[in-house]
Amino acid sequence: MFEHLLHPERAFAEIARVLKPGGCHLFTIPWFGFERSRKRVEIHDGELLHVHPAEYHGNPVDPNGSLVITDWGQDLASEINKHAGMSLHVITAKNRIRGIYGEGLSVFMSFKPS
Repeated sequence: MFEHLLHPERAFAEIARVLKPGGCHLFTIPWFGFERSRKRVEIHDGELLHVHPAEYHGNPVDPNGSLVITDWGQDLASEINKHAGMSLHVITAKNRIRGIYGEGLSVFMSFKPS
């Protein structure tokens, strides 16, 4: 859900705050690892401004979907470190022989220092 937050830095900081030292946060997000992150929406004078065409993800409680605010990319680790002081590891489980192949197979693990 980090792609839907207007202020994801607050969420990263809060996760770090509640984790015990040495704790780990596991999550998945749409990730464009070969590109830099980009904001699709910005806030100006309290109004949402689309700087890229609007994109929505499916939402079971809203037929209009959920607006994507950020396309996360290769700088995700530095953003988490900057706002939460945590390191990030990416695990991608791809194995054609076992039929594990496609998009969205990365799991992210952010670690709070001990």
